[in-house]
Amino acid sequence: MLKKLIANLKHNFQIFAIGAAFSAMGLLLWTDHQYFFWPPQFAGIMNDDGLDAIAVAVGIGLMYYALKNEKNNTVAGILLSITAGFTGLVAFVQLIHAIFTGQAPMGLGFILSCYLLAEVLYTAKTRNTR
Repeated sequence: MLKKLIANLKHNFQIFAIGAAFSAMGLLLWTDHQYFFWPPQFAGIMNDDGLDAIAVAVGIGLMYYALKNEKNNTVAGILLSITAGFTGLVAFVQLIHAIFTGQAPMGLGFILSCYLLAEVLYTAKTRNTR
């Protein structure tokens, strides 16, 4: 059983790594209720725990998909699409914070979110869909 999990992990490492990073991002956003603060009228929506819980669940789903070596392209496509959309949205909001509030750490978050987004898009394009 362990050998099969390790073999599946080697075969699907990109998807597993994306799931782990996405879950970590969701957990960090879930625990920090004031991460996004500008514009103030949208801070409550941007810091919503429900959205962060979805990110954690999708990340866990990607890790499960990778470890079980599932072959369902519809599930993979949906999970990677949600990941790309959420990551792109977070990157955009971080860029807005970095530009308009002068928060330099948000610039680093923007760069890392863009890297995760590029990794998701590359994985979605190159994965075996047959």
